[in-house]
Amino acid sequence: MGRPGGQAARSHAGTAGGRCSAEMGEMAEHKAVVQVKDGIEYRGLGALVKRVIYPQLTGVKGATLAVVYINPGEEIVLHHHPEEELYYIISGTGTVTLDDEEVPVGPGTAVYIAPNVVHGQRPTGNEPLYMVAVVTPPFQPGSAPVLVEKQPGAAGGQY
Repeated sequence: MGRPGGQAARSHAGTAGGRCSAEMGEMAEHKAVVQVKDGIEYRGLGALVKRVIYPQLTGVKGATLAVVYINPGEEIVLHHHPEEELYYIISGTGTVTLDDEEVPVGPGTAVYIAPNVVHGQRPTGNEPLYMVAVVTPPFQPGSAPVLVEKQPGAAGGQY
């Protein structure tokens, strides 16, 4: 089945010949469709983040999309950054910290995080907390979150 307007899924052919630098220094074609399993893994804040719609994979310029998996006992440590961030909780229950407030979240909850708001997440039940995260503008290569509280075993890392 095709896309609306009869267009098939295809790789982007940009001004640089449809190629971009991947995080590991490899050259990769920009893709219009990316499976989560093919996303870029990031664990710099504690739990697994799969970067799916990301500049290195798709050539996106205005926003990024990632799927976040936080298992019981894990968390995304408190941090902040100048980009806006949106969450949509797919499954599990947990808390999202927004500055000094802990907010309970569960399936169907959407969260807006303004620039430089201190935030972090953790599951509260026996199930993993799964969510979609959108960041705008995209994190710049080499930029790093500002950690607010150093957590044992979970250090911040470059985006």
